[in-house]
Amino acid sequence: MAEINVKRKVPDWVSVENAGDIEFLVIDPKVVYPMVLGLLKQEPDRYWLEVARRCLTKALLDMVGPGINVRTLNRPEWALGKHPEGNGEGLGAAEFRRHYETIKGDLLK
Repeated sequence: MAEINVKRKVPDWVSVENAGDIEFLVIDPKVVYPMVLGLLKQEPDRYWLEVARRCLTKALLDMVGPGINVRTLNRPEWALGKHPEGNGEGLGAAEFRRHYETIKGDLLK
């Protein structure tokens, strides 16, 4: 686990970058999206990529606490526009929480 703010640890799927006084938790879609989609047992489409992104952000908030800066590396192959639309519906808060609850134990390891 990498260290952030000396006292807080983050999992191996996160790197820490500093830009002056600002710390960024950096996630690489090439690494983490396949991991999260595997936990969700889903193929990548726009809907499930949004679920994955939100689950990763929530996991980091749960681990580190508020006031974090999350940066996702630009990986064109993981851009939403490169994937099918999926179920086409928006991701509501209750629906997101249900998805997150099913995988948070694995993400927070």
